[in-house]
Amino acid sequence: MYLKKISPSKSLSHIVEYYWILTGKAGDSARHTFRIVADANPGIVFSLAKSPFITICPLKNEEYTIPELFIYGTTDKHIDVSVVGDFFLFGIRFTPWAFYHLDGIPSCRIVNQTIPLNNIFDRIGKALKIKMINQRDFEKQIDQVNDFLEHIQRQRKKINSITPPQLDKIFRGNVDMKVAEITDQCMLSRRQIERNFRAVTGVSPKKYLRIARFQKALKTISGVQKITDVAYALGYSDQAHFTKEFKSHSGLTPKEYFFESKFSLIVDSFLKIEES
Repeated sequence: MYLKKISPSKSLSHIVEYYWILTGKAGDSARHTFRIVADANPGIVFSLAKSPFITICPLKNEEYTIPELFIYGTTDKHIDVSVVGDFFLFGIRFTPWAFYHLDGIPSCRIVNQTIPLNNIFDRIGKALKIKMINQRDFEKQIDQVNDFLEHIQRQRKKINSITPPQLDKIFRGNVDMKVAEITDQCMLSRRQIERNFRAVTGVSPKKYLRIARFQKALKTISGVQKITDVAYALGYSDQAHFTKEFKSHSGLTPKEYFFESKFSLIVDSFLKIEES
């Protein structure tokens, strides 16, 4: 399996954290399974494979095919996706506030959703999909995506500044703040903070902080010896609280994630599940 990440251009660095490509070659019958876990950062994913990526619809317990080019919002749940044979994935990891700066993307309507890009951007979404299918060079695909993002960014009407420094600290990784601290430091009411957060991320500040803290826990791998050490370092009240939160966002206990070799973090919200 091959993974590569590339930083965005300066003109898009306020909305794009990085681009990534993930490829796998394992023969026609081998199955690759990934778990997409809770993530405060939205994104776009383009998939190309001999067979489509599939997942299970939790409401109907039926398999359904994931769109080749889809957009997803903030997520607080997890899903498993799998593909048989060789595959190619191209992804954009956005900043948490990116959709607020891009015309036509309603943050609150795509929480826990994967939606075909052309459902939101009809003509230009379809055009980008065709270009991505016909272009296999990673650098040129990034150029195509840059053109797409800069186009919809130009269409955005004037944006009011709704992320004062305290909110920006949270978006940049300070997940230890409490909602009460945010309201005090920003000199805004709780209702204003709630409205601002939902406009930017689609979720409440409390839920955002829970997801962001879980994401921080995912990356706390090196040198982990005790689950309690991780729990207290990240501000959880105790190991039981940490375990409950971790499992609700990933479907795994911290013990399974940290100490079993079956799961490995590939990209920020993608875990590779080794087939037994």
